[in-house]
Amino acid sequence: QWIPGQGIVDRGPQLAGPTAIAAITDNVWSRQMDVGLTPLAWVGTGGVLVSEAPAWLSNELYIVGRDGGNSIWWYRSGTGGWTNVGLTGVAASEISAVPR
Repeated sequence: QWIPGQGIVDRGPQLAGPTAIAAITDNVWSRQMDVGLTPLAWVGTGGVLVSEAPAWLSNELYIVGRDGGNSIWWYRSGTGGWTNVGLTGVAASEISAVPR
């Protein structure tokens, strides 16, 4: 169900599990749905990217993306932090570059 008036985004939203991610002037935000499927508040992840892809695994949100210098970063909600993977200029997708 779409709920109007919940904010303006520049990119997205993209869905991963019960979470949507979107970007506002390249700042990446996430928004989770509660058990009753009511949207909770948008939360800033602290990342500034030009592209991103979310994934949901074992009750955690993962986001992988590229910054303005084409360097790959990944985010894990359990740790709440971004990790620079580097790999600038790699032709593969962002998801394939995530540490395993």
